[in-house]
Amino acid sequence: MQRLLSHSMPRSPRQLPQGHSFHITLRCNSRAFLIAKRLRRDVLLAVLAKAQTKIPYRLYGVCLMANHIRLLLRPSDASQLPKLMHWVAWYAAMLLNRLSGRCGHFWEARYYATANAQTTTQVPLGQTSAQQSALRAWW
Repeated sequence: MQRLLSHSMPRSPRQLPQGHSFHITLRCNSRAFLIAKRLRRDVLLAVLAKAQTKIPYRLYGVCLMANHIRLLLRPSDASQLPKLMHWVAWYAAMLLNRLSGRCGHFWEARYYATANAQTTTQVPLGQTSAQQSALRAWW
């Protein structure tokens, strides 16, 4: 019996152009509201801060929703994005599962990433309020 090729074909590799920022989306498993509480959001922000010591990147924006997170970031080396996101997802899942008494999958699937050409409106968080306003208008 012949197997269908569509079920056994590997995923296509991500397009990771150097010098671009990436819009990342990471959803909770079953789209459950697992990060609605403030403490869990604080844990995610701490994970993102610790990740910068592992793999250098610039964080331009964070949007924490009850069931997913969105990031706008630019890794120093775009080829390191999968490693960065693997570590963030793993470490956050471990901490958040322990915090909530859960076990098993925390994140729904692979993260979604869209490359964005670098623009002059992208400024690191913590800059002037005018620069942050421009970023919020984009987001």
